[in-house]
Amino acid sequence: KVIQEYRVSDVIFSSESLSYADILSVIGRNSNKSVNYRFAPGSLEVIIGKTHIDELDDIPLIEIDYNIGKASHRFSKRLFDIIVSFLLLIFVYPFSRKNDIRKIPEIIKGRMSFVGPTEQSLHAMRNGSMKEYDYLGKPGMTGLVQINDHDSLSPEEIERYNVYYAKNQSFMLDLEILLKSFF
Repeated sequence: KVIQEYRVSDVIFSSESLSYADILSVIGRNSNKSVNYRFAPGSLEVIIGKTHIDELDDIPLIEIDYNIGKASHRFSKRLFDIIVSFLLLIFVYPFSRKNDIRKIPEIIKGRMSFVGPTEQSLHAMRNGSMKEYDYLGKPGMTGLVQINDHDSLSPEEIERYNVYYAKNQSFMLDLEILLKSFF
């Protein structure tokens, strides 16, 4: 609300005052693409991923840049979802009784994806609304949490896997997750 009301162009977060999930939740809820988000790491901690470091006085600032939010990644992910969904819809859907295959219409409609955080893993993180986790991408039929023994993971570990996926999402990572889920 403050970002929109005061037309803020730059936002700087501190990990000492907010968790990574809270930071990303603020970014996900703000639809204004002209806002630059930066992160002031505590004790010079390093964020894994592609970053650019600036300085404000003596404070290093790391630009927050997640693959899941990039237009090219969203486009290729959506295109993959549509193509595979239609193939499965034609060749597998009529003969399947599995609940996961029954989610294909949701993927075609764009409400879900093949790979992403599942609704169960999002609820395990905070029991919050699904809208709160838009920064992690659309819910998926499978994801990093599912291929990493999700039943024994703590909410913090689930959050780490989901955030890692949002940072590093790519066609190859999605393909790897799908293959590991299948086998």
